[in-house]
Amino acid sequence: MGQATAENAEKTNEKTEASPHILEELVKAAPGAGFEEKEQALHSTLLLAFYRAAQAVVSKEVIIPMFFGVSYNNNTRQIKFVNHGGTAPVQSKGRTDVNGLDLIISATLRGGMPLLLEGDTGTGKTLITEKYLATILERENYVTMTLSQNQFANNPLQPFTKKDPNDVTKTHIDKDALRRIAALFVDELNRGQTQTLLQLAYGRINVGGEFDEVAIPVPELTPNGVDYSEKGRVKKLLFIGAQNPSQQKDATFTGTMQLDPALSNRLLTVEFPILTKSAGASIMVVESGNGLHDKFLESVAQYLEKSFGAKVDRDRLKEQWLSTYAYVADPKRTDKAFLRSSLELADMLAVALAGDVASTYEQEQKMIANWDAYISHISPTLRTNFSLGQTKIDATDEAVQRLEEVVGTFEKTAMPRDLIKIKNVADIFSTIRGIKTAFAAQNPAQTYVKKSGYVTVEDIAAASTLVAKSKQFKATADPIIIVNSILTEYTALAEEATAGITGRQIPFDSNDYEAGILNYTFGHAWESASNHKGLVQKLSEYAVMLKSLQTGTGANELRRLIVARTVGDLATLSGFLIDNAADVDSLLGKAKGDVGAAFAGLKQMYEEQRENPLMPEIYKHRLEKMLS
Repeated sequence: MGQATAENAEKTNEKTEASPHILEELVKAAPGAGFEEKEQALHSTLLLAFYRAAQAVVSKEVIIPMFFGVSYNNNTRQIKFVNHGGTAPVQSKGRTDVNGLDLIISATLRGGMPLLLEGDTGTGKTLITEKYLATILERENYVTMTLSQNQFANNPLQPFTKKDPNDVTKTHIDKDALRRIAALFVDELNRGQTQTLLQLAYGRINVGGEFDEVAIPVPELTPNGVDYSEKGRVKKLLFIGAQNPSQQKDATFTGTMQLDPALSNRLLTVEFPILTKSAGASIMVVESGNGLHDKFLESVAQYLEKSFGAKVDRDRLKEQWLSTYAYVADPKRTDKAFLRSSLELADMLAVALAGDVASTYEQEQKMIANWDAYISHISPTLRTNFSLGQTKIDATDEAVQRLEEVVGTFEKTAMPRDLIKIKNVADIFSTIRGIKTAFAAQNPAQTYVKKSGYVTVEDIAAASTLVAKSKQFKATADPIIIVNSILTEYTALAEEATAGITGRQIPFDSNDYEAGILNYTFGHAWESASNHKGLVQKLSEYAVMLKSLQTGTGANELRRLIVARTVGDLATLSGFLIDNAADVDSLLGKAKGDVGAAFAGLKQMYEEQRENPLMPEIYKHRLEKMLS
């Protein structure tokens, strides 16, 4: 569908329907040599304008509490995760401070991260959220509601439904509302019905057998204009909840229920702090004003004009803001690529935070021994040495005990859904850091494009810390200790392994897209191999080298878990290479020494194998992260 559909959806007037979309005018004014470069400049500038305007308008209405600060030390290879507890800190170079509005804005941009603000009554959870929604959207485009103890009166689906005009006892989905409502805020969330809230947390509606999504179509800007179709990409419902802590967490809230685990596991729960001691009387002199959305759009327009040097039509920006908002906040545009090192660290943290590392290590031992036996059976002339031996994890090791203590504070053990949370939250940290880095530069839009395109190990570590904190029923053990322990062991092992492979000391660089144990191992094995047997043999030799690094200076037992996981991946990859020997040999002949071509070829091979229902599940479990 084209231009008319976009403006019909937004119910604009006849004059606007005859006009081009505001995005078409803006992209012409954007800097850049060609359309793609100009469109990228437009989106990054709009995103920065959105962030800047939201912060400026909302901060005049309410004092915003500081949540936490994150910094990464290249020397110690640890992150510092500071819980500001509402207090505004003195700025520190290299630390990214995140306030409450930063988190809400980034949740808007990331789309797939339902947010739950949990804190005492009167801390400002509802105020900041309602002010934010009134700033970025017209009143008809968002819904706020407070649930009560009267379950019959609680119906969060009501804004998205309508009565059948021929039978008032029947309720149908309101299709117009689904394409008009961009955000939903539910206060006193833990008073609602779990199944209904589960639907809304992911923007899905099921009423009387009718099913649909609450989502705003995202305009696709092309050299020929704007395409706007419900069959294209959509910006899903922004879902934010707020509640007091349950009685189980805080005895002072005697009437507050604990959130159902099925729902809490799908939300990122963040403690909303009290800022009274920090802000003091400043809270008293902040005055509420009207016309927040108009002020917001004016700020956006001014920023665009300053950036592009072209006049912005205020009327058209206002009339077409809903689709422009969907374009700016399209999560596909703010999605981040994972550096190989960040993905490897995420894997290690996931395994560790699942708990019972001794059992996990033994599971890896058995699997790896089975790979040695399998390879020997399939290729009798090939002898590999991936096996870890019989030594077990020392459960009395201080790091292991600390880990189990942290896992013991979780309301539920780490689940696959938690990994999706870590991914989304790492995106959030990367986005916030990218935006703030951009504003400190001379050319913010250009800097944002260059500096915010990937997720690093510090983003993963910070995200894992926050997700782990959100899983805690009682915060008696700080997850940051374990996260940093694994981060330090992983980065040190990566550095030592690189030196063992290359013969050169290469300091670990979290921004290096080539860094990563598996990446270096496979890359150098590929460069020296002439056929699949030589490749597998080299991977086995590197596995032996990794095993020799299990007890490095100051290393704890968690390093042995990291080694076991890495060797297990190398053994699994070797099994895949043996199973596809002819194709691997052909690929080696075509892409000799070209590691990039090797990864591309193996990825294609893996994807083709994935369509085979007989493909062993172990390849899907272990190779997906390596060949993605």
